[in-house]
Amino acid sequence: MSFIGRKKELSFLKSRYNSEGSSITVLYGHKGVGKTALCRKFSQGLPSCFLFARECADLWQRMFFAADAGLKSSSGKDCSYAEIFDAALKARGRQGEKFVLVIDEFQDALRVSDSFMTELIDFVNKAESQVMCLLISSSVSFVENDLVPSIGRSAVSIDTFYKLPELGFLDCVKYFSRYSTGDCIKVYSILGGYPAYWKCFSDEISPEENIKKNILDPSSFMYSEGRSIVAFELRELGVYSTVLHCLAGGLDKLNDIHQSTGYSRAKISVYLKNLMEMELVEKVFSFEGANNANAKKGIYRITVPYLRFFMLFLYENKGMLEMVSADEFYDAAVRKEIESFYLTGIKKVCAEYLSILNESGALVINAVRSGEWQGKSGNIDIILQDENGKNILGFCPVSMKDAGVQEYTSCLKTIRASGLSADEIYIFSAAGFSDELKAMSVSEGNIKLVSLEDL
Repeated sequence: MSFIGRKKELSFLKSRYNSEGSSITVLYGHKGVGKTALCRKFSQGLPSCFLFARECADLWQRMFFAADAGLKSSSGKDCSYAEIFDAALKARGRQGEKFVLVIDEFQDALRVSDSFMTELIDFVNKAESQVMCLLISSSVSFVENDLVPSIGRSAVSIDTFYKLPELGFLDCVKYFSRYSTGDCIKVYSILGGYPAYWKCFSDEISPEENIKKNILDPSSFMYSEGRSIVAFELRELGVYSTVLHCLAGGLDKLNDIHQSTGYSRAKISVYLKNLMEMELVEKVFSFEGANNANAKKGIYRITVPYLRFFMLFLYENKGMLEMVSADEFYDAAVRKEIESFYLTGIKKVCAEYLSILNESGALVINAVRSGEWQGKSGNIDIILQDENGKNILGFCPVSMKDAGVQEYTSCLKTIRASGLSADEIYIFSAAGFSDELKAMSVSEGNIKLVSLEDL
């Protein structure tokens, strides 16, 4: 299965295409999230041309663009960008139809040419037929922080910015159709909603065998992809890798990283800020209205699941990985920690589950705010709140065992510490629930029990 989901995104692109006049849209998102695949799916049957920017000199960029457009590659050095765009239109356009021009990783052309953007805008505005230009970028930080300052007044010619999110867990279930829900959660915990990574796994073998074959094997694509995620935008990898490794291992406060690495707090703050701009790291804030006195403050978290997996298992144990087989490495370095890693992924799936119920009107409230609460002695993993301050609180598994009354009592203790009220409590379990807790759920009425197979 090569393409799945993206109904909302395809609808957006079709609406842009069907609108009157030419346009320029910046489509951006993390590397591997499926931007190019989405544009290929959308442009099927339409007159279109894909140009792929490279990290190279301006002269070479024009030669590569000319080749992508179907011209002789050597002719590019004598052509302006506008001439190459116009040649692509003449070669692949159709009279009376809007032409789709896709420029992938366009920031690499923009960085080496002062005229790239102005020539592109001039072409779009003066082309013989209407043009829909899609500028793709995997550099989230560049688009959100540097693009507008770098192009100045030309920014007004960009009609739309569209950020492509990860695919959801339900898309993962559809993609890995032979897997159980539990196995899909394991895969989603490792690969996230990145279809480029999904293609590296097969549902004809177990998640464990996929890890061994398609991550731990030095010849596999995923073996070095963790480093590539960071190296894609950063050059000084030593400090960044150290900070990310700390976060992956549970050192999630600035002072913890300082104590572990010896780096100054000021230095760590700068690197964390850069990682957050790249959206590789997020800072977790306590839910507004909850009791902050009992909450942790300044918690940082890696947002890309595979980056966390890589830093936790491959980065730390690279020496061992180079010396032993994948089977031996898995048994020695992965098996004992993988369960807790999966539990982190389950939280994301549970949050998506409640979000879908909320969107469909299946909850007792119509939530307009969401978040979480990281307490000093317990966490509320999911908080949904409506305009009147009514709350649904969700608690995700802390182990792969059945949940019982003891777990429910712990939830109540955390709720009291947070200062929040609970109109309904959702308790998720990786295995199941004790008979006593099931009976309590029926008698209390506001306790909802959800096992993994229900997700």
